[in-house]
Amino acid sequence: MTVSTKKGDLGMTNLACGKRVSKSSLSLEVCGTLDELCSFLGLLRAEKLSQADDLFLDEIQKNLLTIAGEISMAANTSRIVGAPLSQLEQEMIQLEKKVPPLTSFLLPSGTRTAALFHVVRTVCRRLERHMVALQESESAVLPLAYINRLSDFFFIMARMENQRKNVREENL
Repeated sequence: MTVSTKKGDLGMTNLACGKRVSKSSLSLEVCGTLDELCSFLGLLRAEKLSQADDLFLDEIQKNLLTIAGEISMAANTSRIVGAPLSQLEQEMIQLEKKVPPLTSFLLPSGTRTAALFHVVRTVCRRLERHMVALQESESAVLPLAYINRLSDFFFIMARMENQRKNVREENL
């Protein structure tokens, strides 16, 4: 299989389901943002993370690629509900117990790893906005709750990283 097919030179491409779409379509915007988020997670995984954190991010990357595949196949359902959502929520509950309660807005700062988690969080929020637009325009069934929780998870992970390295959070 070759990477360059030259079939997209005029601004159109095929989804995995065979549907031909503009490269400016909402479906591709969502898939591209999923890819961007997954790539930033790869960059985060290149940091010195605990084995447990690395494995959890690996699972998240796989879930994101599953969502991209479902969108590309124009699936009317998602496998990233139920167990993946519950697992994410349980992880968040455990992590949130380990950081001090929020008393004000925080500046995205701290260690390099914490800052990367903040970047990932913002890309995830953009993904959520694009997914909402896609769902509204095409009546797509998308795992919005998972993506919404995921950005919250990345925020908590940024806080955890700063706490692990004894770096003070900057309040607004």
